[in-house]
Amino acid sequence: DARVRSRTIGEVEVDIARSTVAVSGPARGNAAAEYGRLARAAASVRHPALLEIYEIAEEGGDVFIVTEAWRGKTAAELLALARRVPPAQALWLLDAACGALEAAHARGVAHGRVSPALLLITDRGEAKLAGLGAAEADAEGCRADLRGLASCLYELATGSEPGPAFTAPSRRRPDLPPALDALLQDTLAPSAGPGIVSIGEFAARLRKLKDEVGRSA
Repeated sequence: DARVRSRTIGEVEVDIARSTVAVSGPARGNAAAEYGRLARAAASVRHPALLEIYEIAEEGGDVFIVTEAWRGKTAAELLALARRVPPAQALWLLDAACGALEAAHARGVAHGRVSPALLLITDRGEAKLAGLGAAEADAEGCRADLRGLASCLYELATGSEPGPAFTAPSRRRPDLPPALDALLQDTLAPSAGPGIVSIGEFAARLRKLKDEVGRSA
């Protein structure tokens, strides 16, 4: 596990990730080394919707990650201001994040902690995903990213987290389309069969929904 804080130095944003494992000695060093390995793998992934990683350094059990600087707001900040994000904007943000994660998974890297705080809207009008590189793109990591995407979409569209018992988004916000209910239920709480099991499938349905919402706007 790692705790991350950020500060700007010159023209770059520096994320300082500190190990929070509850033991000392070699285990702490191993945790930092593993985080550094994943961060270096993440740095090799290129996608327009990923915050680019410039450099990784390790010192004294800490991992320092230098990323491109950005200015704008996170989706979490938008939620704090407006309580929810318009459906078209939420779908646009998640579409970009899907593309970024598909590229990352193809390189063996998962995100592991997708959340509104790591979905960025820059002052240039770009959607970006920050914080890549905390997990392996194995079955567990890919599933966590899929659920993270769906949970973000639910929270952005409704202003509420999904919760342990699935409630259709349109029951919280009657103006939301039934297709959004179906997409999120099939991902978070399928009533029959395996539901949506890959980001590719989730992205395809999300993009279809985004087109439908755009046409009806």
